[in-house]
Amino acid sequence: GGVESLPQEPPPMVMWMAGLPVVVRVAVSLSAGFFEEAFFRGLLQPRVGIPLSTAFFAVAHLSYDQPFMLVGVTLLSVLFSWLVVWRQSIWAAIAAHSTFDLIQLLVLIPLVSRVLDGEQVLSAL
Repeated sequence: GGVESLPQEPPPMVMWMAGLPVVVRVAVSLSAGFFEEAFFRGLLQPRVGIPLSTAFFAVAHLSYDQPFMLVGVTLLSVLFSWLVVWRQSIWAAIAAHSTFDLIQLLVLIPLVSRVLDGEQVLSAL
C-alpha cells in the first residue's frame, strides 16, 4: 500500500530548472551549494543545532510540492551537517551539496525527462 502517495511526476520547478541552459544549471548548482550551506550549516547550525537547522532546510524546500521528497532533502541535510562536524569546515558540505545538485540537474533529471517523454510518446501510439 501507499503507492498513491508516491510522486507520479517530477515537480514543475525541477523540470523548469532542468530545461535551463547548461551554464545556468551549473551556476544554480554551485550557488545553491554555496549559499544554502553558508546559511544552514554556517550560520544556523552553530546557533540552533543540527535538528533545527535540518528542519529549516527541509521547510525551505517545500516549494517542490512533493512531501515525499522532503525525506530525501532531510537525509541530505543530515549528511551535510555531519560533513561540517566531521571535517570542521563548511567546504566539504558546500562541495557535496554542489556536486549533488550538479548530478541532479545535468544528468539524472534530463535522463528521467527523456524517459518520461518516451513513455508519453509510446502511450500516444
